[in-house]
Amino acid sequence: MNKIQRINLFKKCLKHLAEESIGGIIHFYTKEAIQGPPNGCLVQFAGGTEGLACDIPIIWLSKEEIEKIKKLPEFFEAKEIGSYQAYFNISDKEIEKMANLAEKIFTEVYNLPENYDVIVEYTIDQKTGIRIYPDGSEEKISWVKESLLRKLKLLW
Repeated sequence: MNKIQRINLFKKCLKHLAEESIGGIIHFYTKEAIQGPPNGCLVQFAGGTEGLACDIPIIWLSKEEIEKIKKLPEFFEAKEIGSYQAYFNISDKEIEKMANLAEKIFTEVYNLPENYDVIVEYTIDQKTGIRIYPDGSEEKISWVKESLLRKLKLLW
């Protein structure tokens, strides 16, 4: 995937989450993340009553990556849940910011090459979900049984 393809995919998914859900979740991750932390890279977003939260679990970050996250002005450490978070209002301008921030995290914090691939999972109801592969193919999944963090038994 190239940068434009990824950002467009991020925007499409974030917009869908913003329009449809309080309590919905999106995972953007690399295929290596399926092995569990610290393998691979993960950026997740969750819908709330007033906006969307970007969440980067600390268990997925190296010490060097933590230092890079700390330098991003959007993020603060949420020690009680073990992650770094940033909050955004719901608007087209904010969705654009979130998509670009996700790209920045993958390329500047996780230091992935320019042509990295990403897998997307999202759910509106936390029962069913959609997984989108780098080739654009999609599949419906049982969120409870098949989502990345459920399969890894990493719930926080």
